[in-house]
Amino acid sequence: MSQKRRLNIWAYLERPYGWILGLAIACGLVYVTLVFDSFPITLPTASRNEAIAVFRGLSVTLFGSYLVAVLVNRTFRRIQEEERQRKLQLALQELQEPINQQLTLLGNWYVAAADREQTPPPDSYREFLTSDYTDTIRWLDLSKEYPTAGAHTTSWFEYSGGMMAQSQEGIETVISTYGSVMSPELMRDLHRLASSDLSEMVQSFGDGRLMQIDAQNGYKRDYMLFAGQGVDSAIQSHVDALLAVLSYFEEPDNPELTPISNQGFWRDDVSPKIGSARGEIHPDEADPKFGMGEGPPPEEGIN
Repeated sequence: MSQKRRLNIWAYLERPYGWILGLAIACGLVYVTLVFDSFPITLPTASRNEAIAVFRGLSVTLFGSYLVAVLVNRTFRRIQEEERQRKLQLALQELQEPINQQLTLLGNWYVAAADREQTPPPDSYREFLTSDYTDTIRWLDLSKEYPTAGAHTTSWFEYSGGMMAQSQEGIETVISTYGSVMSPELMRDLHRLASSDLSEMVQSFGDGRLMQIDAQNGYKRDYMLFAGQGVDSAIQSHVDALLAVLSYFEEPDNPELTPISNQGFWRDDVSPKIGSARGEIHPDEADPKFGMGEGPPPEEGIN
């Protein structure tokens, strides 16, 4: 018998039902000693027969009560677990949108910063995000125009900040609604993703005011902020958290995310185009005047 199985058995023998089983065994032992006339106290025959009947009845009744209590408890716990699993499935379904937003955003960063199409295309997000991902998006120039429909134009700053904020809000809403049925590991991974340094950084520049303030103050910088000092570590930490969350969607019977093949990252008729926001200089030569734990001088910074 495995150790896990033995632990499961002992769990049923523990409180609050163990004392019932203990009494049943004790009464059974007294009954046996009386039947085989080995009880330490000599009793008259009538009293002995009466005691045999009493302890036999107590032993059977207590043991039956113990079995009923255990079965009721197991049924109740099974119903509780089924309800927890049902709510967990709902939580994962509601997480689909914010996690898909994360995958779309990170995928678009890569495509816009890449100098060529991945050949062959990755079969999974895990493969996509663990190849040359961090090195490639260091080339992304966030000041360049993000392709939108209609006359309105926006920068990669604004697009990225908006997508990251929507995703964070969605994740936090699911946590507040379904946190009671989530495992500690899932809660930890979701918090790591929603509140990562990269998420906070992207949202802090998401309103696009950095370029306006720089222009007003004559402040020059390269807007390849992912090439800033220490940002590569923040990117990798965010990717690690995202991959940890993806693992829950990869389990059998759990909701599925949009397959990477359906994202259209490399399609000619889907924006952004390959290299459309790629910087003009090598990231190692860029001067974003920004790094994790750093920022613009106070007089030029965002107030």
